[in-house]
Amino acid sequence: MYLAKDFIETSEGLVFAVVESGEENGKVLCFLRYFRNNENWEKLNTAQANLLLRKNYPEYYYYSKIKQAHCHAVALDKVDKHHKPRKRLKKILANLVINDVVESDVVKICSLFNENGLDLEQLGVTGSILIGAQKSSSDIDLVFYSRKTFNHARDITKKLILNGDCFDLNERQWLESFDRRSCELSYKEYTWHEKRKFNKAIINQRKIDFNFVSKVLRSVTTKKYKKIEKVQLKVQIIDDTLAFDYPAEFSIRHPQISSIVSYTATYTGQAKVGEWVVVAGILEQDNKGVKRIVVGSSREAEGEYIKVITNSHLKLPSFSAVIFDMDGLVLDTEKTYFIAWQKAADEMGVSFSDEFCASLSGLQFQDIENQLINHYGVDFDLKRFRKLSGQFWREYVNQKGIPIKKGFFNLINKLKTKQIKFCLATNSGKTNALKCLELANITNLFSTVVSIDHVNKGKPEPDIFIEAAKELKQPVNQCLVLEDSVIGIQAAINASAPCVYIPSVFPVKRTTVNLADCFMMDLDQLAELIN
Repeated sequence: MYLAKDFIETSEGLVFAVVESGEENGKVLCFLRYFRNNENWEKLNTAQANLLLRKNYPEYYYYSKIKQAHCHAVALDKVDKHHKPRKRLKKILANLVINDVVESDVVKICSLFNENGLDLEQLGVTGSILIGAQKSSSDIDLVFYSRKTFNHARDITKKLILNGDCFDLNERQWLESFDRRSCELSYKEYTWHEKRKFNKAIINQRKIDFNFVSKVLRSVTTKKYKKIEKVQLKVQIIDDTLAFDYPAEFSIRHPQISSIVSYTATYTGQAKVGEWVVVAGILEQDNKGVKRIVVGSSREAEGEYIKVITNSHLKLPSFSAVIFDMDGLVLDTEKTYFIAWQKAADEMGVSFSDEFCASLSGLQFQDIENQLINHYGVDFDLKRFRKLSGQFWREYVNQKGIPIKKGFFNLINKLKTKQIKFCLATNSGKTNALKCLELANITNLFSTVVSIDHVNKGKPEPDIFIEAAKELKQPVNQCLVLEDSVIGIQAAINASAPCVYIPSVFPVKRTTVNLADCFMMDLDQLAELIN
């Protein structure tokens, strides 16, 4: 299969960079990058490449009905050579003697990655090095074929820069990078976004760029979309899992539009979950009515961009008190439960996936057991599972404690300063809730704890929040509920209480995001908004 960042060469001496994995109508979608001029490779810019094809090789100029745009494409039977980044990197690393300075730096960065535990089997090298056309000043373009490995490499790069083993770009190099992009952002905006991605670095005064390529073809690349109009919107990012893919994809909080899709490298990894952005692009719709905004509808992407904006325009609903959920909101107990459940399942010889764990988030124990029966059948030994999971959970938390979620103390201090009342309301039993607070060493922070023991019905019924409002001596519609699960959000809505969704499990569900009054990444973000 042809993957993005591969190169394909034709018998005429044309080298195209594959821009999208897979094929369309027996053709590989690509872009002309190099032309063999006598014995040397000549690199072409966009205008030169388009002119050369139109004038001498029109068979490689193609209109994509799926993308509704002109692009370059090579028919499968016209591919003379297929240059693969992973194969090329293996060849470089296998050389005992390397005389080329660029390849020497490739070996050095790979050695640093290897020393820090990176899986080099998931790496390749593209760009000029892929066809041996590099010059002494050439950059290094690395390709990662595993999302986990790619993100690990970014973490390692951050560490290497801090330790001085490689470096961030200097002012001149950032300016050069900015000039090459010709994007719609100011220089200050461009560097702010880029410096937090850690997908580029300098080694021996040579720039290294990281690219992620998924080996799994996504429907976003094969569906047919109809262009509707140019749009500019302020939207919130609710899922950034595919932010570094090609095309990059960001799920957004919007009643009619599902996502932003970027075909422009500048906006890869541009925003994170919970952030608000201004996006300008082309609104498209597929045959099922699903809408998306495309940034990079043409190679130049004129007038199209993604730009992170501050949260200063956000407003919380009116409230006079705050009700905290416990599991996954105040305490990072979700992880401890997942570990115990999966360990118990292993002991019983059944599979307990991360996805199934996430589906149980926020449920009271009776509902969890009902889901176990639905999932595994009536013969599933609930009694044994209950005993084993409880045993493994106690062993884990007694040894390691229960971590507190990011921003909790900051928010508590803000509420105390503002003299805003607060309490805890949980689907857990009172004994278990107090034990969890004790293990986290925050028992004294909540003078009021409302549990499942205090009401007839737990979440998603409104009883717990109605009872919490009574304890706080505040109208329930003035109690801001903080929740991390869909059943908690539903309970807040059923109680007519305003609510903020701060998820503990990702990716999030769009339906849950749209139910809540606000969506935030952590309690720190909420604390900033309380004035």
